[in-house]
Amino acid sequence: MQQHRLAAIMFTDIAGYTSLMGSDEKRAFEMLQKNRDVHTSLLEKYNGVLIKEMGDGMLISFDLGSDAVRCAIEIQIACKEKNIPLRIGIHEGEVVFEESDVFGDGVNLASRLQAAAEVGSISITGSVYRDVKNKGDIHTQFVEEKYFKNVDEQVKIYNVLCEELPDAVGSAAYSEKKTATVRSTQKRGVIRYSLIVLVFILVLVSAFTVFDSGNDYFKERGWALLMSFENKTNEHNLSGSLDHLIKSGIQQSGYVNILPQSRIQQTLKRMGRSTKDSLDFETAKEIAIRDGVHVIVKGSIEKVSGNYLLTAQIINPETEIDLYRTTVKASDSTKILRATDKLVRRIRRGLGESMISRIQNNKFLPAATTNSLEALKHFTDGNIYWGKQQYKEAITQYNKAFELDSNFVWNRVMMGMYYIFYEGNNPEAEIHYQSAERNLGSVTNKEKLWLTSLIASNRGDDDKSILALKEYLLEFPDDHDAWYNLGNSYKDLNEYMKAIEAYKEALRIDPNDDWSLINTASIYNAGLCQFDKSYEFYNKAFDIWPENKISQNHMFGFLLVKMDSIEGAK
Repeated sequence: MQQHRLAAIMFTDIAGYTSLMGSDEKRAFEMLQKNRDVHTSLLEKYNGVLIKEMGDGMLISFDLGSDAVRCAIEIQIACKEKNIPLRIGIHEGEVVFEESDVFGDGVNLASRLQAAAEVGSISITGSVYRDVKNKGDIHTQFVEEKYFKNVDEQVKIYNVLCEELPDAVGSAAYSEKKTATVRSTQKRGVIRYSLIVLVFILVLVSAFTVFDSGNDYFKERGWALLMSFENKTNEHNLSGSLDHLIKSGIQQSGYVNILPQSRIQQTLKRMGRSTKDSLDFETAKEIAIRDGVHVIVKGSIEKVSGNYLLTAQIINPETEIDLYRTTVKASDSTKILRATDKLVRRIRRGLGESMISRIQNNKFLPAATTNSLEALKHFTDGNIYWGKQQYKEAITQYNKAFELDSNFVWNRVMMGMYYIFYEGNNPEAEIHYQSAERNLGSVTNKEKLWLTSLIASNRGDDDKSILALKEYLLEFPDDHDAWYNLGNSYKDLNEYMKAIEAYKEALRIDPNDDWSLINTASIYNAGLCQFDKSYEFYNKAFDIWPENKISQNHMFGFLLVKMDSIEGAK
């Protein structure tokens, strides 16, 4: 059975072993046995697992990058004492364990890193460096950033420093590089500047080639269904807490469209399913296929050996094949939100969003939302109650979130909405709206425009709401809810034709949006007195959802009376 998880993968290899076998077989076998003894005596101490031996090489896995590095240091020191010329490479990443073997890009990268390492040294990647950089007993030195075969991004390489081990600068290979660099600096004139320009162009070309290549399964402005993050721990505060953060992060640019909750609920109604139950994968798959969604984004958080592992999958809804999978680690609960930010950036890359787009639209999510996991949990619970129209319970949760983080912008907006709509307390609502407006600079650009429009609309300022929505729609033209809200604002201002055009755009995105049809019908009825047109749109709405509210049926009846169809009105 396959198991996907995060692991530190170590490759070790005896340099020159093949040549030694050809010249002195007995000595080669003695060295191999000594090397095996060194490894096996130290692996248990650092919780290492020997996956397999490959001639003179060994493949070992660790749960922690720091354990792998500490073990590698002791192995190299012992091998140096026994005159064993060893190279070690360590990479931390997601790999696949199956039976007694391990596979994946992380394994391949560790192997290539070891092959490029200097004799007697320990080379580690940036992912391992991040694990050990704050460990007082482990010291490292940055070497270079380079491409490896079949690896999309440049890999940062560090050497582990130890008095008994060679450092990067002192090794023969790097001394040669240094000499070459000195010689190159002695060049003059056109050649020097031509080389600089050429390198700059090559870097740009490489960046665009590597990062902007996209993928075959998802294209710009495609649709994704985002499932709720599954909590596999026994910690209640992680249930649903990360959903807002992940959705906010993925949608920072207009590259990906996430199916809104309103559309999911409409589809569930047409399927005859409950809208109150949580969405399981089978139901999500059916919704995705019905609504023409290209991928499902599914995630989970689990706790392994004291670490939190956050995993995201991008899945083809028709074949159920994993198109992309990635895992990030948080060493404790205080680092979960930071790890979520990292996970979101990987999801965006997995969906094919270009590097430039990710850089230009990249707010650090804990700063854009809240640094408090508890506040996020209360906010999430408040939204659940709000969706169930249990507004008293919702405001209780929003108040708890407010006590933990008074600058959480979305939470302040929801509190304002409660007080203005369900308490009729405009002064109290204004306190929260003004606080939210003061902190709009912290949120993502998408949310800044959306919340500006929402607050203006709640205040009854349709003109300001429309301006914000129009700016918003220039960047996010496939947002159904934005077009629908724009239609409502124009309708309130009696700008009927503009309202109809906005509703038409909403229907372009979701042809089964019964409310855009009903609002269009009501404009043709009461606003423009074009009863035939009104009848056409009401008819479409009731075809989609015959069980709509009784008041809508009354409106349909009144319209038929105006059209002298008494029998139809009955």
